[in-house]
Amino acid sequence: MRRLLARVGHRVQRLTRVAIGPIRLGEMPAGTVRRLTSEEIKKLRAYVRQAEQKPHNNQKRLDRPATRQAVLSWRDRKQQAAAGKHSAKKPNRRGGQR
Repeated sequence: MRRLLARVGHRVQRLTRVAIGPIRLGEMPAGTVRRLTSEEIKKLRAYVRQAEQKPHNNQKRLDRPATRQAVLSWRDRKQQAAAGKHSAKKPNRRGGQR
């Protein structure tokens, strides 16, 4: 959320989670946990069932052509990095040695 708003020029000063799916957190202090009520479990199960029934749109709109790096899966990038084929260093803009 913070990055999304930054892209349109809005700086997020405070971000507070108020819910997780259909479950409202209320005044629950940060870092605490509690058991779900039976009603919350019912809501969560219904939420999951509804999400499973929705058709998934696998076609994504691209505003720009995909780069090779974006096309590679995470596992492929990890394997390339381990093999030394992919360097995490960025090239020097001045063209000199680092």
